[in-house]
Formats: sequence, structure tokens, C-alpha cells
Amino acid sequence: MKKFRSILALLLVAAMIFSFAGCGSKDSGGNDAAPSEQSQEADNSGTDTQEPSDSSSSSSEEQSEEANIPEGSTAPIPGSGTPPEEANKDSNTDNKEEKSSDQPVAEVPDDLKGDYTGEFVSDTGTGLNLITKWAAAKNAAGSYDVTFHFYLSTYSIQVSDRSGNRLEVKTASGKQDYTFKTKAVDKKDNKLESIFIGQTTVQMTADELNAGADVKAVWDFRGSYSDKELKEVTAEGKVKSN
Repeated sequence: MKKFRSILALLLVAAMIFSFAGCGSKDSGGNDAAPSEQSQEADNSGTDTQEPSDSSSSSSEEQSEEANIPEGSTAPIPGSGTPPEEANKDSNTDNKEEKSSDQPVAEVPDDLKGDYTGEFVSDTGTGLNLITKWAAAKNAAGSYDVTFHFYLSTYSIQVSDRSGNRLEVKTASGKQDYTFKTKAVDKKDNKLESIFIGQTTVQMTADELNAGADVKAVWDFRGSYSDKELKEVTAEGKVKSN
């Protein structure tokens, strides 16, 4: 009986020792996960952090490509029409059609002298008309300088200066357009007089002058006279050496 009790006591002690040994194998949180598994998860998280570094390198490559665009290059402007280069070409062509620009108007005209002279007058049906006097003088090159003087034949009138008045000269060689300025006129008396308003000079060859040139002077009036609307006053005639 004593032996049986001794064996039973030994079995109880052994059971208690086994129970304590099993509790010591668990971690403080009661989890059974092994330390080797936790370190494996840490390694995987380290691999994920490499993706941002790849995207940043690709964006830096894109930036370097943009930096390689040549300086001074321009992109088309949305909604733009004709490029400036073409517009400039058109304007230059228009300017070339006029052989001379407006010349300053002298207060007192020089004496109109030349080898050949003449004049022609407009016919507006009113007391306001344009007189065009001309003189052709031979120059050192053997061609002719043809000077035109423009006068207003008028009673009382008040008009501002004008620019862009036209002189059209048509010869056997073709047609040329010129422009000239006219000064302001403030005439209060009601007496018919001729008042100098402007001048211009063009060149013609001897052959052109001998064959004759059809000339039209157009003064840009843009007003009314004697209750008649006159946008332009035009004097036409021929310039010829004989």
C-alpha cells in the first residue's frame, strides 16, 4: 500500500513538471508563431520598398528627355490662324506695290520746271476740284524725273490733312501706284482760288515718256461740297514728251 502511494506521488510530480514545461514554450502574447516566420515577413516588406525607387528613376528619365528639347523651338498655338511669317510676306508684298511712300508737304512749292510740262483738272460738278500740274526733267541717268504738284480749286473750305492719296501711272511697261500727302486747308473767304496742297515725284524712262503715260490723281476728300457727297476727287490726264 505504501509503494502504491509513492508511485502515485511520483506520477503527480511528473505531470506537474510536464505542464510547466509546455507553458514555457509559448510567447508572451500567447501566440505559437515561430521567430523564423516573423523574420520572413520582415524580409518581404523590405522587398516592397523598392517599387517607389523604380518609378522615381523612370520619371527622372522622362525629365532628362524633356531637357533634351532644343532651345528656341516653339509649339503651334491652338486656334492660331496664319503663321506670322506668312502674314509678314503678304504685308511686304502689298508695300512693294507702292513705288514710293508719302512725302512731306512743302509750305511753299518749288518752281515747277522741266523739259516737258502740262496739267489736268477734275470735274466734280461743284466749286471744288483738283488741279494736277506736272513737269518732266531729264536726269543724269538719261531717264526723267516727273514732278506733280496738286492744287485745290475752291471757294471757302475747311479740310484736314490727308495721307494715302493715290497717284496711278500706267505706261507701256505696266501700271505703278504711288501715294502722296496733302495738307490741311482753312479758307474762309468766298473767292475762287487755287491752293497748293501737296506734291510727289516719280521716274519714267525716255521710251515711256515718249509713248505717253495715263495718269490718275485721287485726293481722298471724304466730305461734301455744295450739298454733294464727294468721297474722292479724281483728276485724270496724260503725261507725254510731245
